[in-house]
Amino acid sequence: MNKMQKYDLRCYVVKMSAGVDLHIDAGELQKVKAALRENNSVQVKQGIFNPSFYIAIVEDADRIKAAWQEINDIENHNRYLAAGDKTKEFKGLKPLKDIFAETEKYNQFQLPAGEK
Repeated sequence: MNKMQKYDLRCYVVKMSAGVDLHIDAGELQKVKAALRENNSVQVKQGIFNPSFYIAIVEDADRIKAAWQEINDIENHNRYLAAGDKTKEFKGLKPLKDIFAETEKYNQFQLPAGEK
């Protein structure tokens, strides 16, 4: 297995006509494709994808480059370890921040005590 097959570095940027780029993970790509087929908006971690403003989907070169740098740093670190030292491991792409996660907790209201 070569180095490229060993790591899953699939991540994408959805280019929008308004000039805003939506960064998505490989798992969100299917949601975006379904939204394009059905011409419906869909919520992803970095925003709301509206097919009306869609231009293209491309690989997220910046995230992939940063991940390769981290992989190379880890491999170089592990190369010079003394016997018995713990090796470092690549844990995958850094997860995208879900911008809606913070608002979710504020949207859940509580009823006064005793009400159902």
